[in-house]
Amino acid sequence: MCGIDDEFKIDYLNSYFETLNVSDKDEVDWNLMILKALEFHEFGDCRTLINMLDDWEYVLKYKVDLQKKFEEMIRWFLNEYLGINYRPVPPYSLDQRKIDLLSL
Repeated sequence: MCGIDDEFKIDYLNSYFETLNVSDKDEVDWNLMILKALEFHEFGDCRTLINMLDDWEYVLKYKVDLQKKFEEMIRWFLNEYLGINYRPVPPYSLDQRKIDLLSL
């Protein structure tokens, strides 16, 4: 049982220190660059973004950028693939609050 506790502590501490963002300010954030460079032209591009959502820590770290990219993907799918241009993306609730499609 002690080995399991030690393994949990190591995993917990490693993930904690990764979230501190103590890297050099001039260091390039490749994850963010890849996310921002992603464009939607076919379903494979959509699958790439959806696969990025498997990592919960990644989603938490880049949530704002992922929300924008997810809305861009939905907009591409509705407009280009289905030909639906009359629905707003992102949608709004009856009280005019933006619906967060990524969290939904």
